[in-house]
Order: sequence, then structure tokens, then C-alpha cells
Amino acid sequence: MNLNKRAYDLVQKLSFSEIKPNLNIEPLTGSLGERGAVDLSDKIVPNQGISRGIDYANRTINIYGFIIGFEVGFDENEYPHFQEFIVDIQREHFDDLASFNFIEEKALDWFLFIFEHKRSSNDILPFLEEQVRANMKSHTFYFPVNNMNIETPFTLGNTRFCYFTKEEMDNYYKNLKSKENSTWTDEVFDGIYRSKFQGVVLAQVTVDSERSRAEDLAKEIASISVDILKFHTNNLTVPDFKVPFDLNFRLNYQRKSVFLTGNGLKDPDLAYNVQFNTNDYSWTDERLTFAYNQSMGLFSEFIILRKKDELYLLIIQAIKNYANALANWDLHERCVSLITIIESLLLKFDEMYKMELKVKQRIVKIGSSNDQEDVELNGHLSNIYQVRHKMVHKAVRLNINHVDLGKTQTMILVLLMKLIYLNHQFSKKEAVLDYLDSVERVA
Repeated sequence: MNLNKRAYDLVQKLSFSEIKPNLNIEPLTGSLGERGAVDLSDKIVPNQGISRGIDYANRTINIYGFIIGFEVGFDENEYPHFQEFIVDIQREHFDDLASFNFIEEKALDWFLFIFEHKRSSNDILPFLEEQVRANMKSHTFYFPVNNMNIETPFTLGNTRFCYFTKEEMDNYYKNLKSKENSTWTDEVFDGIYRSKFQGVVLAQVTVDSERSRAEDLAKEIASISVDILKFHTNNLTVPDFKVPFDLNFRLNYQRKSVFLTGNGLKDPDLAYNVQFNTNDYSWTDERLTFAYNQSMGLFSEFIILRKKDELYLLIIQAIKNYANALANWDLHERCVSLITIIESLLLKFDEMYKMELKVKQRIVKIGSSNDQEDVELNGHLSNIYQVRHKMVHKAVRLNINHVDLGKTQTMILVLLMKLIYLNHQFSKKEAVLDYLDSVERVA
């Protein structure tokens, strides 16, 4: 159904009620009561803004705006229909331009205008397009990358990896101090900027979008660039090498951990312990040049495209999963993930039987050049399949041959590279698999 028509149909689903002060105030108990907090909700009569009801999982279940003493919006019964409408309109028209929350709030404004004035000034799509245009700006983000060093700034995909020098920080501080009525001090500046960002590797991303959507997109762009860095480390051929770096906002382990040993606080010899879990990874110019010439350059150019076809999106998802698997220090869980990645790329949706056999038949056409290599490659893959089978179905951890694991990891890298080349010719996974079934080998 036409989105504009759906919007007008939803107007009939609006509910409203008069806002009344809350006179039944529950006394605060527990930690809240001890803080001496004061509930002023009965003194507030909202005339603007948005109110959301949430459930136990912090999901929105209703939404209301305010019009002079009334709240108007969609209740628990109608909100799912409104939410579905917003999902469709955001995905189809504003995916890279504005966030779901932005579109939802602006759309609610449109509904409130109709409720108050009994007419619309425009259809909802032109209205939202105007709101998005008014809020479109260029936003640049600098995300810290933990546990990584670089010699010189470089670009991978749409992400520039850089750092702020002491001189740049000094000049920025001077500019802040020179402003009229400045209250900046060395201590405050060092606490906010210098200690957290000077000399720290940063993933710099610029996005033209509404602010909240720009942040989401920037994180997505930075993340896949860091993912590509992850599978160009020593970890590819040395499986037990721990990839130490990641973006600060998604780092899933502590660089340093602390703990006590002894017999409790009565023990005069209670010992304080510090344990460092990993070291920094240094991207020298030489190492970067080698990686870029091997395969990093291909992946860098690929992620810039940001296409929407099925095969492209499948490869992007596989890149993310592959990097996540290589960063998993539990090698048995990594084996499970690696087989899942291979099957996601080389099995058709309805292929539920003899999956390992079909995977092997297809992967040798991409990953080897002769019959002897076919045997070796399938041998490595069979062993990792067995590790995965015992891990998933029997909760048994077999010993892992690191040669098998390293070869399988390399095999997936080659598979991704070949699929990137095939994406020039094919846009759907099934078409690629039909092609693989029809040829002896892929050059």
C-alpha cells in the first residue's frame, strides 16, 4: 500500500486523553529513598516533546505527543502498526539519511498537526523529506582504537586512521583559552582531551546525515575497516596469536584486570594483583604496505561501494563474522564460527543434507588449482568440521591442529576475495553457486 495512504489510515488510529496531575505518588524506597530524591511529576504539565511507554525489555510500547493539556498518539494496541509503518518508510526512503527515532518523532509531529488542525499541510513523505533536509549536516567522528599503534596516518575504506600530536593539542588548547570568558584550565583540558586523545589511534569518519543516524553510520563504517585490519594480522596463519585491538566502543575485554589474593580483610598480607591481558599491535608502514598489496587494498575498495545487492551484503556480513571469529581467543568457538561462515557463503537456502560434501565440492573450485591441492584443502577442512561437530553436538573439545585451523582461515580469506571479484558479474548468491557448480575451477 502507498505510504502516504497508510499514513492517513493511521490518523484514524490516534488516541488522546486529557493530562491530569498525578496525585497518587508512591513513596520512594530502597536506594532511591536514601538519596533524598524528590518526585515533581505531579507539578509538570507537558506541552511539548514526546512520551514513550516501555516494557520490561526497554522496548517502546506506546508513544504520545502533547497538545495543550492533551496527550495524543498511539496506544499499546496501535503502536505496533505505527512502528511497522516507520520501519518501512525509514528503510525505503531515509536509510542512510536519518535514524528510526528521528523519523518516528517527526512523523508523530505530522500526526499531531492533523489532530490539532483537522487537516494536513502536506503528505507525510514530502513533510519528512523537508525535515530530513533541514537536519542534514556533515558530521566527523573520531573513535579511539584501543591497543593499536601506527607510524603514519592511513586510509582503509571510508575510514582514516590517525592521531592528534602534542603540537595539535597545544594549539587547540590555546584556541579554547583565547575565547572570551574562557574557563579552561590545564587540568580540565588534560582530563577531557589530552589524556584520552593525544597520541591515541583514532578512526576518523565523516558522514552527511541527520546527527543520530550519522553516528550509527560512522560506527558501522569504522567497524568494518577495523574488521579488515583484524584479518591482516599474524593471527591468520598463527591461530593462537591474540588480536588485541578494537574500537573503544566495542572492545569486549579488559586490557588490565585486578584482583586480590589472601584470606579476606583480616589477612594482613592481602595482596593486590595486576594482570595485563595483551600487548599493543603496531601497524608499521612496511607491514601496512605488504598487507595492502596482498589483499587489504581489494577489501578497502570493496567496502567503499556500499552497494545494496544480495551478494554484496552477504560478503559484508561474512567479513564482519570472519573478523569477529579471528578475534575470538577461544579456538573451539572460533572453529564453530568459521564453519558457519563457510556454509553461509557456499550453501543454498534449501540445501539441508550432505552440507559438508557440497561445501567441499564448491570451495576447491575457488581455493585450489589442482587435484592434489583439492585433497589437502579438504583434509584441513574435514578436521575443522570434526572439531565443530564435537563442540556443537557433543560439547567435546577435540585437540585442534593449528595447521588445519590456519589453512582453513586462509581458505576463507581466499573465498571472500574470489566472491568480491564474482560480485562484478553476479548480484545473487544462488547465481554464484550455480556458476560454481557449472565450472571446473574459478580462475
